[in-house]
Formats: sequence, C-alpha cells, structure tokens
Amino acid sequence: MSYISNMALLQERKAQRVATVIFEFHMNSKLFDRLDATEKLGVLSDKIYVLKTRFKEKPFAQLIAKYLLWTIDDYTRENLLCPECYHKM
Repeated sequence: MSYISNMALLQERKAQRVATVIFEFHMNSKLFDRLDATEKLGVLSDKIYVLKTRFKEKPFAQLIAKYLLWTIDDYTRENLLCPECYHKM
C-alpha cells in the first residue's frame, strides 16, 4: 500500500471512531436522559445535516457524517425502529 492509501485508510478509521463516540455520547449521556431514543436519533440526524451542509467542503466531516448515518441505520435495524421515526437526512 502506498502512503496515500494508508493515510486514507487512517482517515476512514478515525472518522468511524469519531462517529461512534458521537453516537454513544448522545445515546448514553446524562445530558440527554430526558429524551427517548427517537428524540435522540432526531438530534443526531440534525447533527448529520449540519455536517453535510455547513462542512460540505471538509472531507473529514463528510466521512464522519457518513459513518454516523450508518451507525444510526444499524441501531434502528437492531432495535426494530422505523427510520421515519426521526428526521429525514
């Protein structure tokens, strides 16, 4: 693998980890205890929207948004939630 390929792979892994930490923070933090899972997913979907629109020129932010969306998608499938229960992304 070339140096560029290694750097791209490292960025992918880093973005995946950041997205996981953001997701876990929102789902498990005491700051969001008053919200149910659907509301927490709505907040996360708003964050994805901000990443996709305000930071559209930042490739790392776009990677985080992609992995955060995938994480939410996995969570909804595992917990049998409907995707329409939270905001459109």
